[in-house]
Amino acid sequence: MAKCMQMKLFHRHQVSAFFHRAFITSGYRSCHSTATSCLRSAFILTNETINFWTHFVAFVAFSIHLYMLPLDFIHDEFTLPLLTFGISACVYTFTSSIAHLFNCMSECHLQTFFFLDYSAISLYSLGSAIAYNYYSFPTILINTTFHEIFLPTAVIAGILCTIITCASRLTSGFIKTKLMRISGFIIPYAFCHYPLIYRILFCQDELECDPESLSLHIQEIFLTVSSTSLFLSHVPECFSPGTFDIVGNSHQLFHVGVSLSTYRHLMAFMTDMKNRRELLSTILLHPPSFQGTVLPFGFLAASNLVITVTFLILFKRRNYSKLK
Repeated sequence: MAKCMQMKLFHRHQVSAFFHRAFITSGYRSCHSTATSCLRSAFILTNETINFWTHFVAFVAFSIHLYMLPLDFIHDEFTLPLLTFGISACVYTFTSSIAHLFNCMSECHLQTFFFLDYSAISLYSLGSAIAYNYYSFPTILINTTFHEIFLPTAVIAGILCTIITCASRLTSGFIKTKLMRISGFIIPYAFCHYPLIYRILFCQDELECDPESLSLHIQEIFLTVSSTSLFLSHVPECFSPGTFDIVGNSHQLFHVGVSLSTYRHLMAFMTDMKNRRELLSTILLHPPSFQGTVLPFGFLAASNLVITVTFLILFKRRNYSKLK
């Protein structure tokens, strides 16, 4: 049993530069690991173990929470935006955990899993936009032209997110890659949060200014921004490379922070759904429906799959050209 729980780990200079992570010097697994050894590594302290567990535990927690909600997702269409958001949260946390667990099988596997990871994040942005559209939109903007184009534009933003972030993995240069990736994520995040920021700044009545709901929304923004800032700055490992390889590095803190922010997001949408349902049911020209929730979500998922396959083909062709 003890032998099964042992695994040879490598230092940064012993693995391909393709697998290097900024300021992480040790704890690397073999670049040609098998699926079985990747599964075993979930129970051995490597530089990816906590990255896996932080999002896998979040995935399990969100799945159980969604299943236990006393809501009738099948017969009550008003709950569909919440279901779509909940599924998007489960999808991105599960995909992220799998990417971190199996990315050391080969360069091709690493690219594939992180292309899928970025696709899942763009799906999460659309899940958020769908919930904002039906539960959290400022009353003054409901049924306006902006409201009408909000979801179609969110789908486009999700597609752009996937294209830009996947393209960043085929780009050379640390700074250029980083800027492309973060801009790809900022586009859908900033767009889908615009109605919320407007509501926070210009809410006009007691229901719209509901402190319970807005407090949860603000906590979500704070957790996301602060976690992303740590991720981008590589604090604390940039101050002491090698010290936080296994525990306490910025990527792990980022996972914990965004998982907590996602939970706050879910609670905020549930609060808006409950407290604003009567009002929204009377004023929404297009109330929640299968066509307005599941359909755009499915369309973006299919589009992301095509984008992922396209970039994987480009990656393989580029590698093939290098070998010639």
